[in-house]
Amino acid sequence: MQKEDVRLKGYRATVRRALDWFGLEHDVLLMMLAVLMITSGKQLWSRYIPKYLEYLNASALIIGLYGSIQLLISALYHYLSSVLTDRLGSKKR
Repeated sequence: MQKEDVRLKGYRATVRRALDWFGLEHDVLLMMLAVLMITSGKQLWSRYIPKYLEYLNASALIIGLYGSIQLLISALYHYLSSVLTDRLGSKKR
């Protein structure tokens, strides 16, 4: 039991040193991992949507519109988030 405690303490110390080296707080690391997992999950299934639309007998026009609207929303999201960041400014410590 004590051998496991020593190993766990060593692991925690290693994680704490890595967080300090990157300059991250614990909650920021958890948020980064959550976003990574959500994004990875979305990327796994989103590439099959056009094929699923084809399976549902959607025309090539509908499938193309889906892809175009997806890209347009992505571009608008990036543009609007950059405008918001410019207006609010970055967080100063």
